[in-house]
Amino acid sequence: MRWTMNDPGYREDHIHFYSEEIPALLAGHIDRVEWHTLLDAGCGDGCLLYALDRRGYLAGKKTCALDAAATRIERVKLLGLDASYLVEDACEMTSVPDGSIDLLLSTQVIEHVPDDERMVREVSRVLRAGGTFYISTVFKKWYGWYYHRSNGKWTIEPTHLREYAEDRQLTDVLERNGLEVRDSSKSLAWYSILDFVLHKLKVSGWAYRNRLLTLLRKIKIPIPGYYNWELIGVKRGTVR
Repeated sequence: MRWTMNDPGYREDHIHFYSEEIPALLAGHIDRVEWHTLLDAGCGDGCLLYALDRRGYLAGKKTCALDAAATRIERVKLLGLDASYLVEDACEMTSVPDGSIDLLLSTQVIEHVPDDERMVREVSRVLRAGGTFYISTVFKKWYGWYYHRSNGKWTIEPTHLREYAEDRQLTDVLERNGLEVRDSSKSLAWYSILDFVLHKLKVSGWAYRNRLLTLLRKIKIPIPGYYNWELIGVKRGTVR
């Protein structure tokens, strides 16, 4: 079966795990960024917001969780965050005013959207001049392989519409829309064996906040040729 992110079956089978872990590049920069408004564009079940909240980063901030799937937004609400919630597409964030966001986060989203340029254009629109963006996505080397298929290719995830193989495929899009990359890093992708088992068993949501299972998730295997690509940067004062 060919899933898309908005298929009800996909949203039910691919419940996200919660932990207090913040992605490495973001963790290294967030204390240096001045921000009061935060938007998680394509927040999923709220895993990153959960981690930021547990670490105290959301206290006193104006936070917005945005996702195209109402089911996922309902899961985020269960976390009890002091936040606003939007059921909207990351490519068309119509309820978010121009230049209203200081810090925009988007983790593992841009590889799913039909038009990455359109999404980046929206990211640039809602960020204030000098605002910070953090984007993570998949980077695939020529020898990368995983058992899923999408658009006639082997992919790490069945809903991926693209997997970047050259930096410029994404960095050029960012630059065209006034977003300047200040730092980036790639780390080898590791897959949790437990995630695979729980997804196959269709375990209910309680398991994804269980401390014992969180520890067991640390048992992982590497996926050769696949990397987690993180980029952080700022919106320039003038968009070219």
